[in-house]
Amino acid sequence: MLSNEKIRPHRTTLVLATLGCFAFTTLGVFIAYISYTNGTDHSQGDRYFGIALGAFAAIVFCFFGILGIVRVVSSTPSLQILNAGLMPGWSGEGKDVVIPWEEISEIAIFRHLGQQMLGINLHEHKFYLSKLPSFKRAILLTNKQISGFLIGISAIACDQPINDILAELQARCEIQQ
Repeated sequence: MLSNEKIRPHRTTLVLATLGCFAFTTLGVFIAYISYTNGTDHSQGDRYFGIALGAFAAIVFCFFGILGIVRVVSSTPSLQILNAGLMPGWSGEGKDVVIPWEEISEIAIFRHLGQQMLGINLHEHKFYLSKLPSFKRAILLTNKQISGFLIGISAIACDQPINDILAELQARCEIQQ
């Protein structure tokens, strides 16, 4: 049994990802600034375009940077392992969707875009999807089309080794792979 039944992302990984986004965006703003302020043959419109482009990049960074920081300090786990079943992180927003163990049809580790992920399929996924907002439903159905699994949790989103989580889930579901 896992000692921590709330699977959360590594805070260090999230902090490094947020800092990486900041560095990448800063570099982009710097390149946009240099490209439109260097030289004397730029028109006034080109200079305004460069300023607008830099401002847009800064706004985009602020938006995604704030989302990253919120995720770092958020208490929302990626996955909760309960006695009654699983509660994926996407269930949030006060709609605690607990998936009973007997509803899980398949659990496996797969690779997508070079990253290890924990995949979970359900027998009656339409029932659980009906409890979610339409955009989350669309994301999960697209995930199922791309990876073959309705629920995909990346290794980065887990603070424990993904193989240990798989073993725990298989033991609780009594699914033989």
